[in-house]
Amino acid sequence: MKRRGGVVLFLFLLAFWVGIAGAQGEWTLRLKEELIDIQNREPLALAKFLPCSKAKAFGEYVPLPEAKVEGQGEILFYYEPINYFTKREGSYYEVWLVQDVVVLDQRQREVFRQEGALEIHLRKLSPVFDLYAISRLKLQGIAPGKYTFRVVIHDLLKGTSAAFDHPF
Repeated sequence: MKRRGGVVLFLFLLAFWVGIAGAQGEWTLRLKEELIDIQNREPLALAKFLPCSKAKAFGEYVPLPEAKVEGQGEILFYYEPINYFTKREGSYYEVWLVQDVVVLDQRQREVFRQEGALEIHLRKLSPVFDLYAISRLKLQGIAPGKYTFRVVIHDLLKGTSAAFDHPF
């Protein structure tokens, strides 16, 4: 009889725990949907935009103490866009960003431009919250001096664009 009581108690506790875990999971999913709504309303921005010596993945980069071109005339920029639009279609979540790259001299004249340098087009069954991009600039043929690296991000689903500058 004692054994049966222990099994019943165990099954009751297991059902209780599964119910709580399921409720917490639903709460987390609702928060994610609310976060998507907030991001869809807010203007496109960058959480991080910095020069680095190397970058591997989201949040995995080695920042440079100073944005300075050395060696082969190359500099790497890491950035994390935020507030991009997430389109919900059935059980899919879609994000679509296109990046242009511009280099400006001290007088703000363009010395380099590449439109559509990078495209991020994701269609997933789970929401996308952690996006990053890496831009590698090779500056061969550009005279030494002070420049500005400009990233122009086009959110094709939100229908907006935003430009972000970093001197080097």
